[in-house]
Amino acid sequence: MIKNPYKLFYLCVLCVPIPFAAGISILLYLYDPMQIWHKPYWRDITFFDYTGHGRSQARGVIDFYQFDSIIMGSSMLFKSDEKLADEKLKGTWVNFSTGGASNYEKAVILNYGLKHKNIKQVIMSIEGFWQTVDKDARDFKYIYDENPINDIKLYLNYHFISCALIWSLNQECVGNKNTYRQRIQSSDTQSNTKTADTTKLDTDEEIRAWLTRNQNKKTKKLYDDLRNFANNPFTVAEHEIDIKRHEAYLNDNILFLAKQNPNTKFYFVIPPYTRLTFRLKDEIYDLYEWEMSLRLLVEMTKDMENVGIYGFDSLDYPNRLANYFDTTHYGRDMNEMQIDSIATNKHRITTNNVESYIQETRQKIESYDIARIAKILDMGLKD
Repeated sequence: MIKNPYKLFYLCVLCVPIPFAAGISILLYLYDPMQIWHKPYWRDITFFDYTGHGRSQARGVIDFYQFDSIIMGSSMLFKSDEKLADEKLKGTWVNFSTGGASNYEKAVILNYGLKHKNIKQVIMSIEGFWQTVDKDARDFKYIYDENPINDIKLYLNYHFISCALIWSLNQECVGNKNTYRQRIQSSDTQSNTKTADTTKLDTDEEIRAWLTRNQNKKTKKLYDDLRNFANNPFTVAEHEIDIKRHEAYLNDNILFLAKQNPNTKFYFVIPPYTRLTFRLKDEIYDLYEWEMSLRLLVEMTKDMENVGIYGFDSLDYPNRLANYFDTTHYGRDMNEMQIDSIATNKHRITTNNVESYIQETRQKIESYDIARIAKILDMGLKD
């Protein structure tokens, strides 16, 4: 018997929450809305949309559902159709692409998938490959380690606990998709192209429509640069680059996957952005690093038989604003072209053509008629 009332009080404070915490933990394990531990109990099978939840939802799909090939990108691959990939590349594909995913974040998910499934093919977008700083994935990386206990952190928040307490079947609690092969289609990344010819010049009406649609806080600097555009000569200034740092980034965030999985085919896709991306002020500085990093990437993979690098910047497609929703998000036709190019081995960048690819891309950026866009902007836009 505890005679000291203070000791009894402290013992109660310490012990009373334990059954409550255990009860919540068991409830969350049974509820498991993202299927981290098991398929759903006492409810239909549903999934969260990969668009915003791919970082977390992919874990359960990898563990409990059948496929042998993965599409892993940011919003650049949202419209990559799994069924088209099935048809063109064979296999059973799933598209885990999720908004804003960095190369490292994509690698975390892919690495888990490659360890836990017999993955035959991977399509990975490698936007920003010329940079050397990436997101660290701390918000979700623990889901993909080998410690099953810490996975519960995913659900230790008001949202999921409140959902579990009432065993909610609401879409916000258990997801709104009835398939893990979601063929993601998002209206906010649709192109406004009105013609099947994606290489012809934009009309004034199409340029004005693009400018009108994109006038917001995010594009203020871009529009200011356009208004101040003086048609100065296009020059790409060479500057010092830490090659070892770039090499380490490419190895640690992209290429280690292919090196560790020689029996898996990796198709690395470089998303083509509008010509505006590398044509105005600070972005021209980035173009030099883009070129140097591309040369390095091609050189590092030249003897890797399971790797292919695919690029589309040298085509006329990026010349046309009507092919894009904003400065980077292109239409579904580009995603289809990417899959078709992999299937037919077109638009592949190798040591034999990387220099011509870079020169053609630079020439098209240099000759891009920004003055025309600036003039239309100065004429005013519709509200």
